[in-house]
Amino acid sequence: MKKKLIIAAVFSVLCLSCVSCGGDNSGSDQSQSTTSYSAVTDQNANSKSDSSYVPISVEGQTPNSTGYINPPGTKEFVMVMNQPSDQGYMNGSLFAGDEVEIYGRESNWLLIKSGDITGYVEDENISSEKP
Repeated sequence: MKKKLIIAAVFSVLCLSCVSCGGDNSGSDQSQSTTSYSAVTDQNANSKSDSSYVPISVEGQTPNSTGYINPPGTKEFVMVMNQPSDQGYMNGSLFAGDEVEIYGRESNWLLIKSGDITGYVEDENISSEKP
């Protein structure tokens, strides 16, 4: 049931992102899509009835370094997860070129923060140079 709910949430969020840019991503203002996507995922996270969802906070911590979202291949965005696994909840998404603060590492996952979004992304999606 969880997988179906997550897939439905991702599909719904992606559709809202397309609506926010008029259905044409080419040359669109990606920050508008990021805002819509983040707002919807925050609503989804807040409405979870599963008591295993725990929001992540890095408040009071100093980042180890900074980097940029740079997904491999033709991916334009990455999902930010609430745990170092693709089996957790999605806290939001970030687009290629978004700057992130890096707070730690767990295996091949980095704990990051960008704006209001905090969570884990796989290290292959982060580079030290802006794409």
